[in-house]
This record gives sequence, C-alpha cells and structure tokens, in this order.
Amino acid sequence: MCRMVSLASPKITKIEPYFKAVVEQALHGKHSPHGDGWGMALYSKKGLTLKKSAQAIWEAKDIFEEANIALIHARKTTSGDVKVSFSHPLLSSCNGKDWAFTHNGAINNFSDPLEIDTQFYFEKFLFHLKAFNDVAQAMKLTFDEIEKNYEYTSLNAFISNGEVLYAFRKVKDGDDDYHSIFYKLENDIVIFSTEKFGNNWKALRNDEYAYAKVDGEKVRFEVKGW
Repeated sequence: MCRMVSLASPKITKIEPYFKAVVEQALHGKHSPHGDGWGMALYSKKGLTLKKSAQAIWEAKDIFEEANIALIHARKTTSGDVKVSFSHPLLSSCNGKDWAFTHNGAINNFSDPLEIDTQFYFEKFLFHLKAFNDVAQAMKLTFDEIEKNYEYTSLNAFISNGEVLYAFRKVKDGDDDYHSIFYKLENDIVIFSTEKFGNNWKALRNDEYAYAKVDGEKVRFEVKGW
C-alpha cells in the first residue's frame, strides 16, 4: 500500500510542492503512516534522475529538484523488506526507452523471496510492452494475466518514459476508496494523485486510464477506458 503523486508539464517545474503533498499523505492520509521508503523519478531535458531511500519520506531534506515529468512514491510494505531496492519507482529499459513504474496495491498470492509483487508486476508489463510497443495494450494484457491467475487488491500504477505519463486504475473491489487515483489539469500541468490536495480534482474510475504527453509548449491529456 502506498501514496503517490505524478505530474507532467511542458515547462520545467519545481518538484517540492508535489513532494510535500506525498509527505502529507504518507503522514496523515488514508491508512497512514506510509513510512517504508520513498523514491522519485524525474525526467527533463537533462535526462532521467532517480532518488530512492529506505527511510520514511518525511525524513527527506532539501528537495530542490525540477523536472518536466515526475513520479513520487511513499511505500507501505505489503511484501518484502524495507530496503532501497524495493522502494518505488522501479526502472527498466525497454524498446529504447527508460521506464519508471510506481504501484499502489498488493498481489496477495505472489510469493518470491527475492523480489516484491511490484517487481513481478512490472516485469509482466515490460514483457508485453517489448512485444507490442503499446503501453495501453501491454497493461491490458498484464491486467488480464494477473486477474486470471492471482489474487490482488489493486494494480493502480503510474508509468512514464519521459515523453508520456500514464495513470492506470484497476481495483478488485469497485467500492475501494483507498486505492483511488485523482487527476486535474492546473496551469498546463497534469497531476495524478492517490489523494486530493487543493481543488478541482476528478476521480479516475475503475478500468480507466489517463495519459499526458508533453508536446512542445503544451501537454496533451486524455482519459480512456476499456
């Protein structure tokens, strides 16, 4: 179980306000605290920067980073130890791009002492992405495979390759109000979050996904469903 925020902006954007939003959720949000490590993946013209820690996110200091696309995550473990390698975002290269992946939820009957359920989930997504090179199709195939063979609470995920940012909502219980994803477009910045902060949020429904693509001086945004 986790708290997470992501954003996509055509302009280089200060990350600190969004980081603080995750800190607030981790400390005081639903099912808090979420103190089992944190991480953020930041994409800009300079490339990709990854920061991860096994400490609680509220212990982090001096967040001065800027980015066009950011994924920020605070972990509450459901499988595996508390250590840096298990903190999200997870990273991997596929089809010539560096992909960052964060997950909120649990695959309950997953059992592998060497990895956590999110690593297992990410690997399945990458397998289909490599074959089809289509993020939505790869995720739909991943959902179908996990739903058929495993028990899970939520497969909610934020995914980016530095050009486009995706938010996927897939929960087992349609009335689940903990594994939520909210979104809004504010000052040309698309923001996704597990909990609301500020105003004008809309909820991503189960089996919907949204994506934001940075295109020059604009960001294109769309919500879709299966």
